[in-house]
Amino acid sequence: MQASRNDFPGRLRQYLKLSGRKMPEQLTKELDATRNLRHAIVHNALRITFAESGKAHRAADTGRWIYNWLENSPLRRDVREKRVRMRTLGRHQKLYDAEISPTGVVVCKPPFK
Repeated sequence: MQASRNDFPGRLRQYLKLSGRKMPEQLTKELDATRNLRHAIVHNALRITFAESGKAHRAADTGRWIYNWLENSPLRRDVREKRVRMRTLGRHQKLYDAEISPTGVVVCKPPFK
């Protein structure tokens, strides 16, 4: 276990081999994209702008889909997926513009006020 503790791809390969399951190709692509985004954030200090926030939400969704697939329990998947739309309500709305200035963060008045 210790040798594979930080080797997620190796552990996933081992799981697939032992379980006899094959991860769907599209899910594998999503996993790779999510891991690449995570790597850029953690190791290259990538900062996601509001305009790119969809990437972060997609990564969170991908993590949930992969967890559902790995757990392989329709009952637990249904519980986890229940009301997902309600949890995301308003996620794409931007109420305030903000900018970083030499004196700090400046929050601008919303255009509708």
